[in-house]
Amino acid sequence: MTTADANAGTERAIQAQIENLDDSVHEIEVVSIYRQDGSAMQRFPQSTRIRYLINQDDKSDLAYELTLGRSVELANLPSNLIDAAWDNQFNALSDYSIRKYLSSLSNAVVMTTTPALAYLASLFVNSTVKIVAQEHRATSERGVGITPLLLAQDSLAAVVSLNEENNNWVRSRFDSKNIIFRVISNSISNDFAPKSLLDSKIIVAAGRLSAAKQFDHLIGAFSQISDEFPDWTLRIFGSGPDGTKLRNLISRGNLSSRIQILPAVETLNIEWAKASIHAMASRSEGQSLVILEAAASGVPTVAYDCPTGPRNLINDGVNGRLVELNSITGLSAALAELMRSDSLRSELGNNAQESTVPFLPISISTLWNDLLTDISSSSLSIGELETEVNSESESIDNNPTDLIEDSIASDPPVEAQFYQVESIDIELAKTENYQFVRALLESKDLEFFALEPYGYFRNSLAIREEDKSVLLEAFSEITSPNIAVRCEKGNARLTHLDWYPSRSAAPYQIADGNVFRVFNHYTDSLNTKVVGAVASTDIEVWEYDIDAKVYRAPRHNRLVDQILGDQFKIDGANKSPMLWSRIDFPIDVVYTWVDDTDPEWKERKNQHLPAEERLHPLATSEVRFRNRDELKYSIRSVRTFAPWVNKIYIVTDAQRPSWLIDNSDIEVIDHRELFPDSESTPTFNSHAIESVLHRIPGLSEHFLYLNDDVMFMRYQDPETFFHSNGIAKFFQSPVKIADLEDKTEPHMWAAINNRRILASLFGRNITQSMLHTPHAHRKSVLCEVEQKFSDIFATVRSNRFRASTDISLLSSFAQYYGYFTGKYLPGSIRYTYCAIGSSTSRQRFRELALEERFDVLALGESNEPELTSEDADAIVQSFFDVKFPMRSKDEKRW
Repeated sequence: MTTADANAGTERAIQAQIENLDDSVHEIEVVSIYRQDGSAMQRFPQSTRIRYLINQDDKSDLAYELTLGRSVELANLPSNLIDAAWDNQFNALSDYSIRKYLSSLSNAVVMTTTPALAYLASLFVNSTVKIVAQEHRATSERGVGITPLLLAQDSLAAVVSLNEENNNWVRSRFDSKNIIFRVISNSISNDFAPKSLLDSKIIVAAGRLSAAKQFDHLIGAFSQISDEFPDWTLRIFGSGPDGTKLRNLISRGNLSSRIQILPAVETLNIEWAKASIHAMASRSEGQSLVILEAAASGVPTVAYDCPTGPRNLINDGVNGRLVELNSITGLSAALAELMRSDSLRSELGNNAQESTVPFLPISISTLWNDLLTDISSSSLSIGELETEVNSESESIDNNPTDLIEDSIASDPPVEAQFYQVESIDIELAKTENYQFVRALLESKDLEFFALEPYGYFRNSLAIREEDKSVLLEAFSEITSPNIAVRCEKGNARLTHLDWYPSRSAAPYQIADGNVFRVFNHYTDSLNTKVVGAVASTDIEVWEYDIDAKVYRAPRHNRLVDQILGDQFKIDGANKSPMLWSRIDFPIDVVYTWVDDTDPEWKERKNQHLPAEERLHPLATSEVRFRNRDELKYSIRSVRTFAPWVNKIYIVTDAQRPSWLIDNSDIEVIDHRELFPDSESTPTFNSHAIESVLHRIPGLSEHFLYLNDDVMFMRYQDPETFFHSNGIAKFFQSPVKIADLEDKTEPHMWAAINNRRILASLFGRNITQSMLHTPHAHRKSVLCEVEQKFSDIFATVRSNRFRASTDISLLSSFAQYYGYFTGKYLPGSIRYTYCAIGSSTSRQRFRELALEERFDVLALGESNEPELTSEDADAIVQSFFDVKFPMRSKDEKRW
């Protein structure tokens, strides 16, 4: 349910359903997306578990997996899954919370109470879960609000309507042959309903104070007859957005003493016992529980005859009165008729009470139990319907739309059959998608123009607007079930689900589309990782400007905004040089790594410790060397998210990762190959090791230096780290360099030396350290620095452990030196850090496993861990397994 605390008609109907189900047979849980005041916990049976996902007041995540700040941030973002035009009660936080809950279920029946909730269930539950969509409103009156129900239809086990009219209407709109359609009315409550004597002069109305309930019509109808019946009053129970407007309307009519708007109450039974007439002016209803509740107390209803609802419960002139929809005069006349005649009210009231027999709990509970039995015995499951399965988690490629789409982690799962491959290769996916689109265009002799899109992982082509109909015809002829088309207008998605031309008709939104994102789905055999739209080829439809006689782009690109008609070619050839901003030089990755569990390495380290007895304790702390196999997963992140990397080097001390295959193209380099003075090895000082990395034989001019505890978290463009002219980028930390003399910790020693040396050379004072990210470098700059500061390099290389005479060459010094000499520039990167072993790490890693808003994650060891080493290992391993599930080509198959 969206808000179980609301206690409106739907909430009371669900309460009655649960009361009528045998809790010795069924284990029942009510899940409320939002918690208002927790009142549902008092209303529902004690055997029913109430679960709230989000606290509506402070927007906190009640599963306590997100920080309050992050929850509020997500709550202020629009939903990626539910269009506000369908249902405006959802946001990015509800996307996250609902996904987490629904994906955890197994062997259950999920009953949803709105189309939006049915759609969300269809996206996230697994194949052991059956979905029953309950419709508590007149579906025909929902307008665009029915869209999510239609999108979910292939995942639904059953649709339950409150009346036959609605059932027939819904059935006629659905294509699926596998859905069970049932009519199950709401039941009246088991609570005792005292019978009204119908002798009071009170009209009661109840419901949400919203436009759909049209209480202004009821106030208008009462005002027309108020002079004739001065001793009658109208009581409206409810709350909602129209409360102030309705009170003002009453005040303007000088009816404040005759019409009362009262707060919604827990139960209306006492109020029905006081009432003589129930009035309803709704323009649409599903099956009005309030009519049944009034009837149970023998109170007749006067209601508008809206398309469904009242007419299914009221036999006009027998157990109530039906009035022409939206006729305020007719409503006024019907009320006056009952107000004048005690005998008519009594006759209609007695008949109304008798008409509630079919809605007694025992009758309705039998229908629900029958449906649950039928669902349980059915072999139908989501997995057998070829419907929504987990989609790829797309990442950004510097496209503003993608930033919005990925703010919570991924696009909605799509109807997809996957093309399975041994390992995910996004470069191959990009190439094959491009080749497919070119062949598609060429099959229709369509001329196109090749563009330069933003981002590394996509291609983009342009066609003329007059060729769009031919393109759509080509789409309709696609036979591969794996090819998807995403329909967009400019940078905005027009559909929440992707279109598979071989499997369904084109969505109506395609008429407005001017960008079509075409892609295949690639996954490994276990569906652990999917590459889809992130490697698409986009087809843009360029509009013709009849005045300027040029074609104009529907969105920004890096190449051109308008072209002439004869520039479209059958082969798309532009015959122009490479774009100035494209990076075409090789970029290597260099890791420094050590396995602290290696007994030979430990012995070497311990041999040199006595001579370093005056070192700061943190310079030799175990946390500086701890290995949790991060290197394997960091390399997985590079292979997955930065496939443009040219060569990977691992620099280590006479070690080799046990998982690394013998014929891997990753090159393992021993310290002794790089240090010019053999007396400097073995070394246990990362600053000393940094000082020799540019000496790696064959190392490219441009490379990234990574510690093994740094991970790419989403697809990366090489332009994040370098400009196309070769200038490297660096990422400053907000942490300032602090000289605290003898209180200065080892990690700050080198920064202080960096500042002193650079100030003496350039007359400028540096104040900030660098973020713990991949560090972009140029080999030529490092060689220049070594030549200029050879004495300092010799000193650093001789320090086997961190010392007060160090500089941090690759993690700060070279960046600032490069900036002062015009070879490096500041850049920006989305970075986060997580301390292993801290009390919050479990929650933080869970959050990070699902998020894709960060480019880079750095792991750190807590100097004072609050978790056991075993617990910390388990938490980190769980994160690795979820975030980086696919083995890279470099790993052994044990």
